[in-house]
Amino acid sequence: MEFITRMMYFVIILFGIINAAIFFNLYQRTRKLKAELSPISSLKIEKIFGEVKQEDLKLHKIEREKERINFWYNLYNEITTSFPYLGILGTVAALYLSREIELEVIEANFTMALGTTLLGLCMAILFKLAKSLFSSKIQEINHDLETLYNLNLKKRVN
Repeated sequence: MEFITRMMYFVIILFGIINAAIFFNLYQRTRKLKAELSPISSLKIEKIFGEVKQEDLKLHKIEREKERINFWYNLYNEITTSFPYLGILGTVAALYLSREIELEVIEANFTMALGTTLLGLCMAILFKLAKSLFSSKIQEINHDLETLYNLNLKKRVN
C-alpha cells in the first residue's frame, strides 16, 4: 500500500515538474511574441493599408509561433486538470489495496492516501493560478493576429 501511495506522489510531483517547465516555456514565448506583435498592432492604419506588405509583418512566422503557444497552452491545461484526478486515484488505489484489519493501520493508510489527494489539489490550484499570468497574453496575441489578418484581407480586396 505504501508503494502505491509513494508512486502516486512521484507521478504527481513529476507532472508538476513537467507542467512547471511548460509554464516557463509558455511564459517566455508569449512575452516574446507579444513584444514582437506590439509594434505591428500599433502601426497607423494608413501604413497597414498602404506600404506594409505581408512579408514585412512576418505573419507566417508569427502564426507558427502562435500555433506552438496554443499547443503548449492546451497541454498545460490538460496536465493542470489531471492533478485532482491523480490525487483521487492515489487515494482510491491505496485504500482498495489495503488489506489490513487493524484500526490503527487503516487509519495510517487512510491518512497517507489522503495526502495524494491533497497534493493533487494543491498542484491544480497552484498551476491554475499561474495560468492567469499568461492566459490574457495569449488572448491578446490571438486578437492582434486576427486584426492583422482582417486588415491584410481588406487591403488585398481593395
